[in-house]
Amino acid sequence: LNPSGLSRHLSSQLYSQFIRPKLEYGLAISTFKKSHLISIEKTQNLCIRMIYGAHHKSETKIMRHLVKMPSMSERIAILQAKFVYRAEFLPSDALFTIIRPVLEAQQGSFWSKLKKKSPIIQQLPEVLSNLTSKELKAGIRLFLQNNLNSIRSAVTGSKLLSCCLPNLSVDPIMWLPMTNRERSRCIRWRLGWLPGGRLHPCNKCHQTTFSKKHAIQCLNIHNRLHISYYQPDPVSFFLNQLPKGHPTSPKRIQYLTSYWPILCSILMELDSYHHPTSNQQQYQDPNPGAALIKWITPTAPQVTE
Repeated sequence: LNPSGLSRHLSSQLYSQFIRPKLEYGLAISTFKKSHLISIEKTQNLCIRMIYGAHHKSETKIMRHLVKMPSMSERIAILQAKFVYRAEFLPSDALFTIIRPVLEAQQGSFWSKLKKKSPIIQQLPEVLSNLTSKELKAGIRLFLQNNLNSIRSAVTGSKLLSCCLPNLSVDPIMWLPMTNRERSRCIRWRLGWLPGGRLHPCNKCHQTTFSKKHAIQCLNIHNRLHISYYQPDPVSFFLNQLPKGHPTSPKRIQYLTSYWPILCSILMELDSYHHPTSNQQQYQDPNPGAALIKWITPTAPQVTE
């Protein structure tokens, strides 16, 4: 995949539609060892890192969260729950319906274990025969949300993930109108990637290395975005406020119009300070954030004579 070609969001969708089904074939009716699950997860992580142009040891939790992509172990649980649910509504002359009593009569059969140990089936309030498809989808979403909450609240969890959106949705930075450089800088901040890949001395204050924490202080990001100092990561806090649809509130449109260009300028400065020997002209944008501002600005009604 060419990082400058298809967008990361579109590439993730193509992977989910065409590549991942190859990995999922037969997973709903298969038993796994821990080594098998590790191999499947590694395969998906390899694809995700190719999409983001990441290092082979980069963490993929945030990459998946940005595009609402579950892990392969979660996908196995989802596929197995759907298989158990659909089996309840098969026609009476279907092959599985005919052999199902035999499977249920066998002690320790895979079918019995699947119904008893499926984490999604276990948390459903209704009997499967009385369950609707909407209730099943709600159960799957609850299962994924609980997994996300447990990762975010874990002591050894990802601090960067805890700064991202707390719910299951595609991050707005993946699809909102903006230039490729603006989107890349936002995604890199989410992932914790500093421009250049390594820590460099701060070329502004010449006092310490230009880490993410130092950049927040040195570039005075809290004051420039008018965000409380109680928020340790003001950039992530602002990104979490981006609209998930076309905003209609004049107050919200005014807020984005005022501060989105400032955030784009901050990330542009961060990029510039990390590449002091590069041509600085490429970091000068006369209209930062113009694409998003144009998208959220309501068009004036045309007056017909």
